[in-house]
Amino acid sequence: MKKTVLMGLMLLLGIVNVLGQSGVSVQKCKTCNKPLKECKYKGKHPSSSSSSSRQKNTSYLRVNGSSNEINTNCTNSSGCTFVYTVATNAQDYTVSSSNAWITFRDKKKESFTVEIEANRLTRIREGYFTVTAGGTQVKVNVKQIGAAKQRATYLYLDGSPDDQVINCDSPDGCSKTYAISTDTADFVVMALPSWVKVVQKSLTSFSVRVESNPSHRERNDFFWVRAGGMQVKVKVHQVRRPRTLAKGVSDVRFSAGMGMRVSHTSVGFSGPTVGGVFNYAVNNLSGIGTTPNYSSGIGFDAHALVEIPITGGFGLATGLGLSVHNFSQQFQSSEWSFTTDNWNTAYGITQSSKEKYRITSLDIPILPQYRISLGNGNTVLSIKGGFVFGIGLSGKVRLNTQIRADNQNSSGNNTGQYSESTTTGSANLYTGSYNFTQRYSRGSSQTYTMNGIATNPFDRFNFSLRLGADFEFARFYVGLTYDIGLSNIANDSYFSNVSNQIPGFFHYGTPRLMSSSLPLKNYKQRIGSLLISVGYRF
Repeated sequence: MKKTVLMGLMLLLGIVNVLGQSGVSVQKCKTCNKPLKECKYKGKHPSSSSSSSRQKNTSYLRVNGSSNEINTNCTNSSGCTFVYTVATNAQDYTVSSSNAWITFRDKKKESFTVEIEANRLTRIREGYFTVTAGGTQVKVNVKQIGAAKQRATYLYLDGSPDDQVINCDSPDGCSKTYAISTDTADFVVMALPSWVKVVQKSLTSFSVRVESNPSHRERNDFFWVRAGGMQVKVKVHQVRRPRTLAKGVSDVRFSAGMGMRVSHTSVGFSGPTVGGVFNYAVNNLSGIGTTPNYSSGIGFDAHALVEIPITGGFGLATGLGLSVHNFSQQFQSSEWSFTTDNWNTAYGITQSSKEKYRITSLDIPILPQYRISLGNGNTVLSIKGGFVFGIGLSGKVRLNTQIRADNQNSSGNNTGQYSESTTTGSANLYTGSYNFTQRYSRGSSQTYTMNGIATNPFDRFNFSLRLGADFEFARFYVGLTYDIGLSNIANDSYFSNVSNQIPGFFHYGTPRLMSSSLPLKNYKQRIGSLLISVGYRF
C-alpha cells in the first residue's frame, strides 16, 4: 500500500514538471529576466537611470516658497546678504549668476546664501541669478541702490589728468578706449558730438566710436569725461573724405587766400646813367654818374590753388594768382651844371624826381610741395618751391619832378635863381603811351603839356622762382613766400635807343628829346617780392 502511494506521488511530480516545460508561465524579474526565486535582488535592482529619470521628471521647484520669478532689493550700497530656501523633489539643484557682484556661499540641500557686493556706482544697478533643479528653473532679479555722490580728488584718463585728443586718421571711422582712474563711485561721458558714440563703459574704462565721415571737410569737436566735480576734455579730430579728381588721383585739396606783397626791383646797366623809364642821363650834365635808387613798396595778392597729392606727403600745387607790385625810383641832385644845347648859357640845377610804379600781373605757379603733419594731425606744415609764370595785365609809372635853375657866372657860381618848375605825368609800361605837364612856378608863366607814344619800356612776361611755406591749423593757414625774379622785364629796344624813349625834362624850356641824351646801355631790371598771406583750405 505504501509503495503504491509513493509511486503515485512521483508520477504526479513528473506530470507537473512536464507541464512547466511545455508553456506554463513562471513569474520573472523584469531587470535580469530570471525567475523571481532565482533573482538576487528579487526584482528590485539598484539603477542610475532610475534617479536620472526621476530628476528629469521633477514635478516642482520652489525658492523661498515660490515657483515663479522673484524680485529682491538690496537697499544698502555697501552690500547685502540673503538666505534663500529651496524645496524640490530632485536629488540636487544649481545656482548661477549673470553678474560678478552677485556671489553664493553655504549651499545646502534646502538653502543657500547670496552675497551682494558693494556698489561704487552712484546709480541703481540691476542683475539676476537662477536656481535650476531637473528641468525646472526659478529666476531671481536683484536691484541695488547706488553709492552717495562724493567729490573727486583726481580724475585720470590713461594715467593723465590733461586734456586728451583722438586723432581719427580714417574717414571711415575709428575707435578709442580710455582707462579711467578716479576716487569717486562713477564717471559720466557727456556732451558727445553726434558722430561720436560710447560703445562700452565699465567702472574702470570706456570706449568710443568715431563714425564714418561722409563729407569732404575735416571734423573737429570735443566731449567731456566728468567724475565728482572734476572733468577732462577730449578733443576729436577726423580727416575728411578725399575728393577724387580722376582715377588714381584722390585727396585733392582746394585753397584760396590773399595777402600783402612787398615788391622790389634790381637793376643792372653800363655807362654814365641814372636809370628809370624817364631816362635821366644826358651828356651835358656834369657830375651825374648816379646809380638807380629803387625803393620797395607794398602791394596786394589774391590766389586760388588746387593741391594734387602724388605720393606720401609729396604733391603739386598750381592755380591762378593776381599780384599787384608797387615800387619806386627816386633821383635827387644839387649843384650840377647844365649848358643849353643851342647857346652857351650855364645854369646850376637842383632836382628831385620820383617815379612810382604799379604792375598788375596774372600768375600761374607750378609748385612741388611737401606736407608734414604736426602734433595732433590738425596742424600741417607745407614746404614748397617752384616756378611762377607771370603775365602783365597792366603797368603804369607816375612821375613827379621839381627842378630849380640858378644862373651861373663864368666861374660856375650861382648868381641868382632863374626858374623853378614842377613836372607831373604818367606812362603806360606796356604800350609806351605817355602824358605829362610841366608848370613853371617861377621864372615863367608857361605850362607845357606833352603826350605821345614811345616804345614800350617793359615786357609783359615775367618768370620767377618761388620758395615758401604754409602753416595750417584747422583748415586756416598763414603763408610766407619769396619770389626771385629770373627774367629781365626791361625792353632793350626802349632803353638802348634814345629816339624810342619818352622826352626828358632836365633843361629850361619845352620838354623834348635832347640830342645829347645817352641811352641806358645793357639795362636790365628784375622784380622780386615777399608775400605774407592768409587763406582757407576746403
